Amino acid sequence: MEQQPDFKVGGYDDAAHLKFCSSGVQKCARCKWATYKTQWQKDLPWIDSKVDMETGQWGIGCRLCHDSQQVSPEVMSKFPVSRHHFARFEVSSGEIRMARFRKHADSPAHRTAVSLASGKVSLPEMEGFCPTHAEWMSVLEHSKPNDCPADITDVGNRKKVHMMRWCLSEAIRQAQRAFMQDALCVSLQQDARGRRFLVRFRAVNSKLKVCTGTLQLTKITYSPDTPGAQGIRQMTLKALENFCRPSTPPSYSGLTSEGKQEKETDYALLRHLTQKVECMAADAAADEQLALRDLAGISGPNVVELQEVMSQAFPNLKAPRVFLQRRN
Repeated sequence: MEQQPDFKVGGYDDAAHLKFCSSGVQKCARCKWATYKTQWQKDLPWIDSKVDMETGQWGIGCRLCHDSQQVSPEVMSKFPVSRHHFARFEVSSGEIRMARFRKHADSPAHRTAVSLASGKVSLPEMEGFCPTHAEWMSVLEHSKPNDCPADITDVGNRKKVHMMRWCLSEAIRQAQRAFMQDALCVSLQQDARGRRFLVRFRAVNSKLKVCTGTLQLTKITYSPDTPGAQGIRQMTLKALENFCRPSTPPSYSGLTSEGKQEKETDYALLRHLTQKVECMAADAAADEQLALRDLAGISGPNVVELQEVMSQAFPNLKAPRVFLQRRN
């Protein structure tokens, strides 16, 4: 088993530790710190180290985050514990290099500490941290077809970018749900290609404003119990249910326990939507056409069940044949 370096060697003097430590720069984090600290502190003056001679604990940390945590614990407590290692001078393992320190400098916790130290933001105004307007615009600019990178240089790593994209998409979804509350008529367009199933919608309200969007894009899950048209019918209803339920955010270290909980379906909105669906469009595929007729409650493998359940789901849906007869 590899022997761990003794951080107490040399006492409080980093130069003395470098001289007497037998582990060397490659294996000892404190030796590496003693070698490069002058160079690192020129670029990042807030970085420093502390050693506890009683416990033998030594670590690199951030003076700004440490002071902010002492002075304004109610502000810094909003950030997850995993980001407090620098504030507690506990960085003594892993990669000890400039890239790691710069990553901390870009973290929400450190940027909040800088704002507090400079006096740019007062404590009553510091309700939390969010990306800047420029970062949101950069994510929007880099979230287009053929231009959707996982990492965005002027924003952050892929986890942060992924979370910001989720926030933007959920904000759009909330606006769509608000529009649907007052919708007078809703039409659905759906198509299956390969193993993908897409459902889009178009809705209009009393002011003749039109809202369009995607209900769901998912993988087709046929099974012996739900073959062909039955599977399409169930996926259509599931798409409406998912639309009426806020999605769960992706895994992110800054999430609170409340944010990780699965949201409940807004069944009042779901009932309103199903009553407003009056038109559905699909291609000439047999499964698609049979699914539409099933959703209208006029045909299917179990006519009684469809009339009692499916017709209640879409009471105003016009069957294709009836629609054509009226047009003719």
